[in-house]
Amino acid sequence: MKRLKWKYLNPKHFLAKDFGLIELIAVKVAEWKSNNEFDDIRCFSISGWHTIASLEEVDPTTYTKLRKSKWFIFAGKGE
Repeated sequence: MKRLKWKYLNPKHFLAKDFGLIELIAVKVAEWKSNNEFDDIRCFSISGWHTIASLEEVDPTTYTKLRKSKWFIFAGKGE
């Protein structure tokens, strides 16, 4: 797996329950990049964060339409 470039997003634009949380304090996102066919986005985790994998047609950091769908990892932190 290549190094992911994380960008923080406004947590008010997300539901805490989507991350399995009651209250959402922080959200960050990174585009999934892998050069190994055995890397599985569904198994990705970060200590202290709740992660979600999502196939998106719009870039969640710039809100521009992508030419083709891409996988992104959303990570939420809270209670």
